Amino acid sequence: MFYQMQDGEKKLGSWTINYIAPDGGRYLGQLDVTDKALYFDGKFDMSLKGIVEETLFVKTGASGYLYIPKNLIKNIDLKKTFLNKRVMITLENGQVHTFDYGAMSIDKLAKQIESQ
Repeated sequence: MFYQMQDGEKKLGSWTINYIAPDGGRYLGQLDVTDKALYFDGKFDMSLKGIVEETLFVKTGASGYLYIPKNLIKNIDLKKTFLNKRVMITLENGQVHTFDYGAMSIDKLAKQIESQ
């Protein structure tokens, strides 16, 4: 596991998925959803730290991962087309983080993100 779960935190699911950062950068990696947060470990370098809010980026050695506590999520939108299925998460600060699962169904992912 690329992150440390909190005491009592329960993992709900894991997906290999594309992440589209607020600036439009696109990264392939692993998204883990727990009852308390979203953790994304992508193939990126430290430049991601400058793209997302500093409190959401957790450094681990030479790289890091994206950490989104569920209590910061203001809205969850789904966008479904024939070849694109996306979950767009808007945070309290207005940042929009997008997870793109290609043509695969995002319904289970969205349900896990919404659950506490």
